[in-house]
Amino acid sequence: MKIESLIPSFLASYSQESRMVRNYVSRNTLRAYENNLNSFVGFLSVSGKETSINSITDQSLTQFLNGLVEESKSPSTRNQIISSLRSFHKWARKKYKIKTNPFVDIKSAYNQQKEAKYISDEDRQYILSAVDKKGGIDQIIFRLLFRAGLRASELIALNNSSIQFKTTGFTVQVLSGKGNKSREIPFNTVNEDGTENKENLKLYNILKCHISINKKKYPEEALLVSNFKSRLTYQGLNAKFKRWMKKLRLTDKGYTLHSCRHTCVRQLQKIGIGIHIIQAICGHSDPIVTQRIYGSHVTLDDIAKQNRF
Repeated sequence: MKIESLIPSFLASYSQESRMVRNYVSRNTLRAYENNLNSFVGFLSVSGKETSINSITDQSLTQFLNGLVEESKSPSTRNQIISSLRSFHKWARKKYKIKTNPFVDIKSAYNQQKEAKYISDEDRQYILSAVDKKGGIDQIIFRLLFRAGLRASELIALNNSSIQFKTTGFTVQVLSGKGNKSREIPFNTVNEDGTENKENLKLYNILKCHISINKKKYPEEALLVSNFKSRLTYQGLNAKFKRWMKKLRLTDKGYTLHSCRHTCVRQLQKIGIGIHIIQAICGHSDPIVTQRIYGSHVTLDDIAKQNRF
């Protein structure tokens, strides 16, 4: 059985299982699995080796992985490829009762955790001042990224209905977070001491006005619409970010879209917000560990009270 002939069946099986178990399947994961498996098949073909699932040897895998190192693939990329091959072989063994397992001794590459890249307070204010002058969706993009700590994928997936307005403020409903996890991020326009939260009020008014116009102009539910009158894509969002960095001469500082999320977390930390609150706001992926360490339950009221910077 040729590996290349089994790839479509594997992807279909993975997709079906993901929908059954998590009610969600990541297209990015499917695409990555397909590309990684095809790369391995390509390596075998070029090397003059059999592409049969029964012909994978320890030597072939070692040569393939060493080649990735020589190509200067990052540890995280190599680990993603290893994970793809391991998942594929596990599926193939179960389905076709293959006895050999060349992945037994394959270890993941050491991946040193990169330090989060923050945008300085000065540059954050500089960016916000510039986008405020232009207005439009760029203003919404940066203000939501900096204040809600959204991932890029979460931001572009927001709909008009994702913003729920209340007399005391508004709530951002993230319905397509990482791993299809949902969460709510409340913003109060009045602080606990009765003073006005100017930043939240500003975002409230911007969103209220934008959504009102958005619903009349576009039939699509998307909160952020591109110039092509369709939902803004990641590529479009990233292009906007890079244009602003170039315009404001911040390109050399190495800021990325994800730096906005790190910056939000940094701002929360600076005003003394606990890790368990930060986890709830940002939808971090390890709530079990956080709960074991802090042993507390986070409510929406807790988040609303703390989300005041």
